[in-house]
Amino acid sequence: MPLLTQRILRGLAPILDTTRAVARHDTPDRIVLGVRPGHRPSDKPPVRIFLGSERAQFRAERVFIWSVEKHRDPSRIYEIHILKELDGFNRRFWLTGFTNYRFAIPMFCGFEGRAIYNDADQVYLRDPADMFDLDMKGSGFLSINDRDTSVMLIDCHAMAEAWSEKVVRSLSRKQLEARARADSLWGHLDAGWNARDKEYHPDTSWLVHFTTLHTQPWRPLPEQFVYFRNTAVGPLWFGLEAEADEAGFLPVSATRPSREWPQAYTELQQAGHQALLEMLEPNAEIKQPHERLDLTDFLERVPDADIAWVLDRIFSAAHHIHIRLDEPLRPVSGGRVRRNRHFWLQHLDGTSRRRAHTRWTLDRREGLRWQRWHGGPAPQGDIVVLTHRKPGHDNQALAVAEQLARDSGRNLQRLALPGSDAGHILRRLCRLGPGIKLPSQAAVIVASGWLPTRVAR
Repeated sequence: MPLLTQRILRGLAPILDTTRAVARHDTPDRIVLGVRPGHRPSDKPPVRIFLGSERAQFRAERVFIWSVEKHRDPSRIYEIHILKELDGFNRRFWLTGFTNYRFAIPMFCGFEGRAIYNDADQVYLRDPADMFDLDMKGSGFLSINDRDTSVMLIDCHAMAEAWSEKVVRSLSRKQLEARARADSLWGHLDAGWNARDKEYHPDTSWLVHFTTLHTQPWRPLPEQFVYFRNTAVGPLWFGLEAEADEAGFLPVSATRPSREWPQAYTELQQAGHQALLEMLEPNAEIKQPHERLDLTDFLERVPDADIAWVLDRIFSAAHHIHIRLDEPLRPVSGGRVRRNRHFWLQHLDGTSRRRAHTRWTLDRREGLRWQRWHGGPAPQGDIVVLTHRKPGHDNQALAVAEQLARDSGRNLQRLALPGSDAGHILRRLCRLGPGIKLPSQAAVIVASGWLPTRVAR
């Protein structure tokens, strides 16, 4: 569906969008990257960064913040303010969930000092303080051109009139940019601070901006776009994510949870989840992992920003996690709305990368039906490949099964389904067809083709 059509439908019928988070905060949430241990604090002011984001961009948010953490001055403080779900703005017809928040940055700063604005689909390759400390030469804001405000260095005092509180809450993005141009407030920012996709060059690009929606590596909106591999700068983004995983980096954690966590904690206590909450305490120690933990009626109550660290803690406490989600279709107390399948699978896959030895099962209501997904390592046992009568299908299944067996060191078994009538076999699916019995030590089943895949299921 074209972006313009989506924008119109979002504006005319916002009630249809049951996954879009409700605006419920007056000010942005803040993540502070303090002076690293062992470093003498700098006398320079904190680097203030405002990040435009929305629910679907949680994976991009983490990698962006990691890129700041990786390249920053360890002796300096960096404040990252998340522009998301803010009240007092008319978000109808916005192309994203954060389109106009950037113009309210001077207001959020009390019209004093400097601030950087970034979109969530960007990563730093150099210390953002190098941009923050630039000579602005009297300009109100710097960007690569006077109509692209996706990366800005802002003098909040100079923008007080053009982007006052009243106008940023009522005018459109183009109108607000036009006000700044009319007052000659724009100044030039080097293009190296906003290299878009194929503009990236390792020697001259200090920030990469993934503007092509169909090739964004983290694939935030699979319901709206068909995604393709990003061969130009995709490996760079995945490299940063792998580094964050290796470092165990989570911008929100048990020691610095989101501002919504205290209320959620109380609700979870009242719902009888005290045992799970004890595992989430900052100083909690897991001496012996549980064989299995059940998270029925638990994650639905956890705020978006805390999902990653909560899952990380729980995955470290058990060999197998079972999650059952039955979320509401409409807003409930606290402004929460339904989080889609992609939201949960991305979070679970991300946790599995960091906690590779924990298996998980997700049961989730999809419309009127319940569906199940699995993840993490397979249980101990053999790899079984089901074959039938078509060499093309059988060869594909065998190739996958043989590679899995080599990579995992597991035994491989081959089971041939009878060559009789397909309907005859399907009537006996519960017994895998006449005379076919699955080995008790089977852990993974591989199949290809119409009939073998249905027997496998």
